[in-house]
Amino acid sequence: MGNKQWTRGSHGHLGSRSGNLAVRRVRGYSQPWSAVGFFAAFAVFCLVFYYGSTFIIPTQANDALTVADLANQADFMQEGSGGYYYTAVAAARLNSFQINLIVFIVGILFLSTIFRKVRDTISVGLAFFLCLSPIFLFLPYFVKDTFTPILCIAALFALTRRASIYRKLFYLALVYIPYGLYFRQYYLLIYVIFALTLIVAHLNGKWRLAAIPLAIACLLLIPSEVFSTLQGTRDWINAHRVWDNIDGNRTAFLNPFPPDNLWHFSLNYGYAILKLNLPILFYHGIKEIFLTINVAIYAYLSWIGIRSTRADVRIPTLLFISHFLVMMIFEPDLGTYLRHLSSVMLFAVPALALLDRPILREAAHKRSFGHSHQARGRLRDQALR
Repeated sequence: MGNKQWTRGSHGHLGSRSGNLAVRRVRGYSQPWSAVGFFAAFAVFCLVFYYGSTFIIPTQANDALTVADLANQADFMQEGSGGYYYTAVAAARLNSFQINLIVFIVGILFLSTIFRKVRDTISVGLAFFLCLSPIFLFLPYFVKDTFTPILCIAALFALTRRASIYRKLFYLALVYIPYGLYFRQYYLLIYVIFALTLIVAHLNGKWRLAAIPLAIACLLLIPSEVFSTLQGTRDWINAHRVWDNIDGNRTAFLNPFPPDNLWHFSLNYGYAILKLNLPILFYHGIKEIFLTINVAIYAYLSWIGIRSTRADVRIPTLLFISHFLVMMIFEPDLGTYLRHLSSVMLFAVPALALLDRPILREAAHKRSFGHSHQARGRLRDQALR
């Protein structure tokens, strides 16, 4: 061993003091960047909370104004349903201080959940960039999306625990089903798609192959009314918006085909994927470039997460992809799509944290851990905790 001094780690593996120092140095170098990222994002959040984001997005405060108006309508408050109703009910029963307190608590929880997972300058920089969308689109306002980060934090906690997939699905159902019933019904569809995909992914090869023709057969048996109900929402919302030349309607679009069968549904779905994720093909502005960059980062993180061997990374990424797949069915415009996608970005954070691993591998290679596979794994695991 020469001059190296070896110690036994907490898991019984041999490790060098210089290797432990590498862990501490990597941690000590990167943790300040995490704090810098958090406080920078929180500063932007405070500025948008105080001044608003209408100077960049003129219609962004409309949802908050709608909730406030509904809270003052006695007829609406007596009977109603959906996310607007229950958000308005909460707004009617809270004073302005309590509403602002809730907004700040949710904002701090959202940002801290992200930045406490990332450590390197690259991952912190990407996290800060991705946080700009929720900060400008919904985080400083009391709207339906205010409660989505709470749901995501609870879901992320459930999915990253050590448990069987069926127990994780049970815990997730306790969060998603009530939210889907009272706030957004399409979350029920997201849960079903995620559950089926997760179960199929854990089957052996033969059963997994058998699931493909079974899924196709189920799609062929779906009544046309179901396709119209799901995808017709976009046409119903945008029926008048596409013809009104007012702020907020610029990127609204209709389905190119009536969603009356599986073939037309598939064509509309493919068109929506292009329209929503490659907006620079249809529009040419700063906002469209910003959305395209966001989508590219999310696609890259999804690719990293789905290929990971870590269940606490792969499963949240799969849930993020399930959200994406459902959003393509009915999202009416680019702004709404980015708001909904960024509201569940917490599920992509475990994959974002994996971007720190090359730094750790380089540090391990330069130290005495470089030639031990078990030691390299121990270094990565310690640094990712």
